[in-house]
Amino acid sequence: MKEVFTMWKSTKMIVLTALTAAIYAAILIPFKAIPLVPGFTEVRPGNMIPVAFGLFFGPAGAWGAAIGNTLGDLFGSTLGVGSLFGFVGNFLFAYVPYKLWMNLGVLNSNEIESNQGNTKKVILFMICSILASAACGLFIAWGVDLLGFVPFSILGTIIPINNAIAACVLGFILTILLFPRIKKWNLFWMDIMPEADIQKSGPLSRIGAYTMVASLIICLPVALFFAYQIGGTQAPVVMAVAGIGSIGCLIGGALMKNTRYSISFDFSATGSEDNSIWITGLRICTWIVFIAIIITSIVIGVMIGDSVGILIVLAGFIIAFLTVAGFMVFLGMAKDIADIRKALCLSKK
Repeated sequence: MKEVFTMWKSTKMIVLTALTAAIYAAILIPFKAIPLVPGFTEVRPGNMIPVAFGLFFGPAGAWGAAIGNTLGDLFGSTLGVGSLFGFVGNFLFAYVPYKLWMNLGVLNSNEIESNQGNTKKVILFMICSILASAACGLFIAWGVDLLGFVPFSILGTIIPINNAIAACVLGFILTILLFPRIKKWNLFWMDIMPEADIQKSGPLSRIGAYTMVASLIICLPVALFFAYQIGGTQAPVVMAVAGIGSIGCLIGGALMKNTRYSISFDFSATGSEDNSIWITGLRICTWIVFIAIIITSIVIGVMIGDSVGILIVLAGFIIAFLTVAGFMVFLGMAKDIADIRKALCLSKK
């Protein structure tokens, strides 16, 4: 976490913070006119910014997201005490992705520093986006409920879903398009900051990553379950569970250090199956659908509760896996078609 503070010594990182804040606020402000919970959240296509810019600019992206959200509240006439929790929540929205990308252990040492492992990187991007959305939603919903403004059940459901949709779809496209240019223009944060100002990953980094993930995937659903059962604001059990999750997320983030990484994807139209644009596109769609089905079933299950809710969650997982299985069969056929097309092209030559 050292880089979060040492980055302020770099003029370039400060400029990237201001750039992130300005772009984020500029996209957020016009959509303040389409509220989902008046005064607290709205339709936010701008949520594509924190995850992508967090991966690009590291701590500068995190500070920029926090400041940009506050500016959005200020100029959108929604600035209040709850904006303090919004500041931290949006900081986490950009901080979580770049930390988990390095420390979750999905990519091996060769893949994390190169453009190898396209499929793994797509999956990892979706995982990081969803967990970052959950971290943002958990902290904000907990804080606003703690103040007695809005029940945890409302913001704890709306914010993660609202964030994840924009981050997984628009944020992914933005990352693919911009990262090669970010590297070319020498704006990638790990190329800017001195090595001495970046803590290297150690044995505690993996523990920190797992602590953060466990805090989010356990505490958010449990807090939502009790929130829907109890109703109202400031329910002690909801505040306790959500508070533990929020603090656990912060502790996990503090434990994680840094490993040099790349988020480049090789979508060349030639070569192996992994490098085929249209097959890779189908893979991306497969995992987006998979994650969307699971999230939807969990949200509906938590809202309904009891045994029916559990059955809905189980059914959602079954449908999600069957959907992936069907897509994989189709992708196998797609590979055969690609091989046939390649053979025909070679024969013509």
